[in-house]
This record gives sequence, C-alpha cells and structure tokens, in this order.
Amino acid sequence: MEKLTMRLLALRWVVASILTQEGIQSAHTAGNFYQLLDGSWSEIVASHSTLRELVDGQSEVTLRLVIP
Repeated sequence: MEKLTMRLLALRWVVASILTQEGIQSAHTAGNFYQLLDGSWSEIVASHSTLRELVDGQSEVTLRLVIP
C-alpha cells in the first residue's frame, strides 16, 4: 500500500498503537489533526482525507495530532 493513500483515521490508529502502551487509551478515537499552513496551525476537519490530498504537490507537510 502506498503511504500517501493512508487516511488520517488510519494514521491516528498507527500513532495510538504506540501511545496506548503509555496509557493513553483514548488515542484511537479522540484527538484532532492540524496542518501547518503559512506559519499557523489549521484544524483538518475532514479526518477521512488521505495524506495525498493533504500533500497536494507540496514537498513537505507538517501535521500535528492533539489528543485531549
């Protein structure tokens, strides 16, 4: 599977699989993704987006997952 076809929901599960070992059980379903655009963080509201849709031809994309 090409990495760029991964959806944000799947990426959250990958991150959560690491974090749950540290006791953060809500990581699988909770949290919001943000993307750094022009020096400020913008929330990504479409969590079904693929990484390809977010990259959109850019050479680098910075994402942040905030888990409450």
